[in-house]
Amino acid sequence: MGGLAGLVVPVCVIGGFFLFPYLTGKAHTLYGFDTPKYIWRANLVGARGLDALANIAMKQVHANPDRPGYPALASIFRATTGVDPFRLAYVLPAVTACVIGLAAGAFGTRALKDPAWSFPVYAIAMGVSVNLARTAIGYADNMLVDGVLVAAALILILAAYQETSILTAILLLCAAIMLHWLFAVTFLVVVLALTVWLLPTSFMAWRGGSPILSTPAARLGLAVGGAGLAGAATFGLFPSNPNRVPRPGPTVLARKYQLFISVYALPLTAAWSVLGAVALWFPKMRVRRAAWALSVIWAGTALAAIVAYRVLHIHVPAYRILGAALGIPLLMGGALAGAGRLVSRVHRGLGPVVAAVLVGAGLAGILVLSSRVWLNQRPGMSADQVRQVALAGRYLEQVGGDRPAIVVIGGASFVKEDHILRALMPPDRVLQPRLFVGRVEDLLAGHPTVPEDADRRLITASQQSFVDVRPILGQDPIILRLSAFGLRQTTVPGMGIAPGVDLIRGPEPTGPLPSPTGLVSLSATTLIGSAVAVFAVLTLAGLGWAWALVPGNRWERVALAPAFGVAMLAVTGVLADRLLGLRLLGGTGIGIAAFTALAGLGLVVVRGRLPSRAPTIESPAPDAVAEPASIDP
Repeated sequence: MGGLAGLVVPVCVIGGFFLFPYLTGKAHTLYGFDTPKYIWRANLVGARGLDALANIAMKQVHANPDRPGYPALASIFRATTGVDPFRLAYVLPAVTACVIGLAAGAFGTRALKDPAWSFPVYAIAMGVSVNLARTAIGYADNMLVDGVLVAAALILILAAYQETSILTAILLLCAAIMLHWLFAVTFLVVVLALTVWLLPTSFMAWRGGSPILSTPAARLGLAVGGAGLAGAATFGLFPSNPNRVPRPGPTVLARKYQLFISVYALPLTAAWSVLGAVALWFPKMRVRRAAWALSVIWAGTALAAIVAYRVLHIHVPAYRILGAALGIPLLMGGALAGAGRLVSRVHRGLGPVVAAVLVGAGLAGILVLSSRVWLNQRPGMSADQVRQVALAGRYLEQVGGDRPAIVVIGGASFVKEDHILRALMPPDRVLQPRLFVGRVEDLLAGHPTVPEDADRRLITASQQSFVDVRPILGQDPIILRLSAFGLRQTTVPGMGIAPGVDLIRGPEPTGPLPSPTGLVSLSATTLIGSAVAVFAVLTLAGLGWAWALVPGNRWERVALAPAFGVAMLAVTGVLADRLLGLRLLGGTGIGIAAFTALAGLGLVVVRGRLPSRAPTIESPAPDAVAEPASIDP
């Protein structure tokens, strides 16, 4: 039961942390500026397939067709669990943080060779880290790819020393490219740096008689090269070339850097990471040293990004790279594991107790740091906005037809409100309405709003929205006005068809609009049940793959199963849509999930019938200690 507890405890701690605001009523609607965008992308793909992401007629609406993994997974989750993209957005931070944390626990015990009791230490240190707390606020693609990359980090270390196949690492990296190619490529740069670091010892091994292709540097080089070639082929599956996707400009980068960088408490986390690097350097074991180097290099990407942005004035999203520098929480977990090892040796009786208290205090400190980020967020949308947009969507669905529609709001922004508008539309109506920011009079007169107070934000938002509204003004569009986004003084009357929703032009409703219940303040039962269902689908889908492809004890394989589930469901989902033209909802989505799980179990059977081969055991260096065998937690 010890091994099972080592998995369950981190899952409960991590999952509870990320669900806490919603379970306690601290937050009733979703966190994150970009969260609504993930919802409408998933709804759009469920209704029309991945091609729809690249075939949007509106110039100001971008659907990130270069990241097909998330909407494919969301469709499969909806088919298998009934959790729609809106409800998924509530629980996905908790689920993905658990996936990442469990993979980190396996990395700590299998790659860093720390004792079995350190598994939950690494898992919790990673799962509730500031990196994940910041990334979870609106960056679902990042959260999904992070779990796959941590698993790939472990597989690459094992593959370098011939404990598993390079092809497994390439498979995970291809999945990562489908989820978020930019961070997958960044990770490949980290692995390439590790390859360079391993060149001296690999050269010595080659001079000592080892075949050159069996040396760690050569095997990692093959993995990077193979992943690069496979990734280039993977780009061909994207609905759109990544080079055609708009990137944030210097002003946006500067604003977000100033907004986000302070939450990381960099002096503290940097010092903590340095202590972890020192603790993980000893004892000297080749696999451990390679994992140490990977962790340090991965953490170092944060420093490199900050220097590039602040010193060299290169326009890179340093705040995003810092969040994705998962070597930092790995080193922080290593510092706690090292302190626990050291203290426990001081006194056989009290040492382990003092070590447990020390490690627990360290994890509590990480939790406090992250709470400043995750628990102090303001929801990205109000309850009234959710209700009014949902009612507008019910109206458009009720009157039917393909008549274009315009929704008028009086706020002073466009992108965020446009995402909210589309997120709460029925799946087959996601692209029907177009947003206009300003006054109804100006819209009817055929020009954007220029307020008397010369509000630059409103002028910019109105001009931006008018770009996509102007082409349909001559097509007799339905016009709706929503009050929850702010109202400008107007003389144009409207017919109230629901609280806060005015019909300016268009057919009257054919009946009462159904109340959008269940969109605000989801019950604890719904939240926990949805999180458990999604996590179970990932675990079942990936269990066979992890069992067949990962050496180690059964608990480490189970810990990696959700990460393999993310990877394999993303791969099969994207392939099914792009190559076979299948929609991922309903029975097809269930079939894809079942096929993925059964394929993994089939691989277990096949590998179990193959002739066994003794694993290659590298002779330790003269000053190295023996590497302990994997021990069940």
